[in-house]
Amino acid sequence: MLQRFAFLFVACAVVTSCQKASLSFIDHQVTLEGGSVKEFVVDAPKADQSVHVQLKGQGDVEAYLVLGQPRKIVELLQNGRTPQADSYLAMTKVNGSGELTGKISAGKEFAVVISNPGGSSKHYTISIRGTPAK
Repeated sequence: MLQRFAFLFVACAVVTSCQKASLSFIDHQVTLEGGSVKEFVVDAPKADQSVHVQLKGQGDVEAYLVLGQPRKIVELLQNGRTPQADSYLAMTKVNGSGELTGKISAGKEFAVVISNPGGSSKHYTISIRGTPAK
């Protein structure tokens, strides 16, 4: 009986922790078809964080670090439009490797958005690391 309870506790913990990522060290692999946009939302940190996002892959993509939900930026990119600079914390055009950095306040959810404006499929690894802000 105790073993069954322990198994259920661990299973519930795994299920609930998989719904959103929390910040410290996250690696995420993504394949983008031509013209597609992917978002990766991260739970709000409990303390102010300096966030460093590293992207590695092949081909040209655009990456954005966004405070809050990225719905508007995703919609703009899906429609072939460019988001205004005041709608994101950082942006970079990547060909092979690139970085985004920004400061996230405690209690603020954020996201990384990656867009493939080209025609061919591209595969990228996104690494997100958070350290206490100074």
